[in-house]
Amino acid sequence: KNFNMKKLLLLSLLFITTLSQANDSCILDNQIVTLKKFKTKLITAKSKVSYYAHKFHGRITANGKKYNMYAYTCAHKTYKFGTKLKVTNLKNKKQVIVVVNDRGPYCKGRELDLSLAAFKRIGSIKTGVLSCKIEKLT
Repeated sequence: KNFNMKKLLLLSLLFITTLSQANDSCILDNQIVTLKKFKTKLITAKSKVSYYAHKFHGRITANGKKYNMYAYTCAHKTYKFGTKLKVTNLKNKKQVIVVVNDRGPYCKGRELDLSLAAFKRIGSIKTGVLSCKIEKLT
């Protein structure tokens, strides 16, 4: 019995991981959502996107909540808190949906600071900065 439950749990996790890694789906608010159910408005065709992580983890963000580097969030200079953005890495076409919950980035030439988890979803943290397309979900 215990072995079968472990097997079922492992298969479920494998299925969820596989589904969430497809380009037409993403994890948002701990749920897998299909990108097709959103309409998008192009914000920028090519922007520099960076990330912020450990130094800020647990600190209060501009919206008054704690920053969680494992959540799919981002910082933007002007968008309203709660705005959902689809960010696409132009090099590998991987996508992530993030929610604006902070202000920044404060580095010239960058459009977004992604959380660590969001950045890892679309690229390697070794690069530090990615060229991305940013779309607003409506």
